[in-house]
Amino acid sequence: MKSELRARLGPRVQIKVVDQFQGSSAAFFLRANPTEFTQPVSFARLLIRCGVTPTKAKGTVERLLETGSTALELPVAPPDIAERLGALKVEALKREAQPVDVATIRQGLGMTQEEFAAAYGFTTATVRNWEQHRSEPDVGSRAFLKVIETHPDVAAEVVTA
Repeated sequence: MKSELRARLGPRVQIKVVDQFQGSSAAFFLRANPTEFTQPVSFARLLIRCGVTPTKAKGTVERLLETGSTALELPVAPPDIAERLGALKVEALKREAQPVDVATIRQGLGMTQEEFAAAYGFTTATVRNWEQHRSEPDVGSRAFLKVIETHPDVAAEVVTA
């Protein structure tokens, strides 16, 4: 892969950071057609200005060239980052935090807190805390709860496999 990247881009390019953007962190799914993705150095510079390390920026460029898609957390994402990436022929789909109503999901399945916790691998205390808003599910738990909501049988099968 390294030789292919060097063959496509030529000799090493030094990337110097002039300034870093201001903003909050955000996660994105990135997609690019490898034949249209012709400005990888500019793309890497943009990522570095967003707080991504040069090594991670290089790996992201390589994945886009190899597979056409990747996911990336930007430590600093300016409000117009999707437009900036679009100008470089990279489509950026922002991953939004989806609110999850655990009680509604559980009640929709006709389960008690204890049954829900046992069926899907949570502790009863965790389910109770989520439902009483003492804590919030983390990103992975939110994603799994969305799977439970839409495909409860598949989720139960995966947990017991």
